[in-house]
Amino acid sequence: MSSLIDSSIEVIAQNQASSGAYIAAPGYGTYAYSWIRDGAFVAAAMDAYDRRDSAEAFHRWVTRTIENHAHKIQRLEHRAGDSRNDRLDTLDDTTALHTRYTVEGEEGNDNWGNFQLDGYGFWLSSITRHITTSSADPEQYHDAMNLVCRYLTLTWERPCFDCWEEYPTYRHSTTWAAIAKGLSDAGRLLNDNSAIATSDDIVKRLNDGLRPDGAMLKFVPGRTTHPSDNQPPQRTGQAIAGHERIGRLLSPAAIDGSALLVLGSFGPFSRTHPIVSDTLRAIESSLVVDGGVHRYLDDEYYGGGLWIVLAGALACVQASRDPQRARTTIRWIESQTDSAGNLGEQTSSDLRRPESLQPWIQRWGPPATPLLWSHAMYLLAADASPHVPPVST
Repeated sequence: MSSLIDSSIEVIAQNQASSGAYIAAPGYGTYAYSWIRDGAFVAAAMDAYDRRDSAEAFHRWVTRTIENHAHKIQRLEHRAGDSRNDRLDTLDDTTALHTRYTVEGEEGNDNWGNFQLDGYGFWLSSITRHITTSSADPEQYHDAMNLVCRYLTLTWERPCFDCWEEYPTYRHSTTWAAIAKGLSDAGRLLNDNSAIATSDDIVKRLNDGLRPDGAMLKFVPGRTTHPSDNQPPQRTGQAIAGHERIGRLLSPAAIDGSALLVLGSFGPFSRTHPIVSDTLRAIESSLVVDGGVHRYLDDEYYGGGLWIVLAGALACVQASRDPQRARTTIRWIESQTDSAGNLGEQTSSDLRRPESLQPWIQRWGPPATPLLWSHAMYLLAADASPHVPPVST
């Protein structure tokens, strides 16, 4: 019998296209693309288990894809010099890099929210990690990394879709933290002082906009796409998934489980930073159930179950702080495999909104399984917790 570590590596390897792209969820039509965000973590997981060729192929695919769409960044830079353009406006499709691409590196043409920045921050961190821990030739990546640094430096303050492809009229703490870390990592590798300075500015802004308990907010306080909104809104705009409004209205004090993705090595904070401990405490007290993690309290997507991706991120953060809790979280993840040993996106238990499960199943089918990102986060959690022996599948 193989371990879940071995089978997770195999699931990822089997679903990497010849182009190098990782297919987000094979067999699940809505996710038949390669997300820059998902792939950044998948490549990091493959690097962690010495599958360097897989990570290298993905990063080369991203590099080609970015360079093939460099005209968008150049157009954005040209428009940035026009005083009539507001630096906080959202981007249209003529200047926005997409959040996901076909495995050939082409933009999708279906109805989806494309202006989403977190993945590009995560990719800068992932490619920097790959370069510094492998024998990869860094020169082949420098042009694409430079393009992304220029793009994020121009766009980071703008409202965009969050990590979950929702809430496009607001700015998001997880997105900002991912960008800050990516710009810092790449800036130091490329000797790009502008990227480093932008990263420092973002971190300062994040520190200035915390909840009273010190936790990172889901939404960055302050201006949205509406210039008159100088204070955090009392009730935020509706979420959008697949460009359809589904009615969630959140408090400005809401927190999001996606913050776990930036409390560890993919975030800009040291392990002992108060933001890490305070945000972790807030998430564990309100969003964690037996090791699984809700995205946020009012989640309705597939009923708002427990996300395996976030459980992996939780275990990564717990590993150096509370190994026993990390063990509990990892064991919870391992208990979520289906009969084929696959990990899905989320569970259909402990639902926040049970009444919304069936409408989503009728619309898109059962929740995505396998999800490569879930397998990657399990691998990263297991790598961070070598004291926890893997289970067999």
